[in-house]
Amino acid sequence: MTKKRPKLEIKCFPVDGNYWFSKNSFFEKRHGLQHNAIDIFSIRGNMYLYPFDGEIVRVTYEESGSKAGNSVTIKSENGIYSFASHLDEVYAVEGRQVKAGNMGGKVGNSGNAEKTKPHVHQSFYTIYAKNKHSFLNPTKELLRLADPKLKSKIGWS
Repeated sequence: MTKKRPKLEIKCFPVDGNYWFSKNSFFEKRHGLQHNAIDIFSIRGNMYLYPFDGEIVRVTYEESGSKAGNSVTIKSENGIYSFASHLDEVYAVEGRQVKAGNMGGKVGNSGNAEKTKPHVHQSFYTIYAKNKHSFLNPTKELLRLADPKLKSKIGWS
């Protein structure tokens, strides 16, 4: 019997304030690999908000040499992970429970994104075996939650 993949349900748009993103960035190739994430561009220092309730399972900082720079990963009750990276600042402690809409950090370009405009690299995935990820395309969920006043900007980055 095959285990059914949990449904991605984002409760809060991950960036507060003005933002823009490409609806196609999930499928773009980066360094020869599928991107598997949406880059949400915004003004440096705008707030990164947790997209759903969960537990903080990993925090990395730029000083660690991580390509992701400052990042935070949370796990929802139904087993979906949210990974947000390239933040300027992270407000997270591993093991802490968070709610959708809680502030998790600030938009930036840390890690290997230092030559790009400030953004959050936002991905969602499940783990189906040790070190094996199945990425979930968040585009429909993000469009559902996008600020109607900003929808004309969505589609370009």
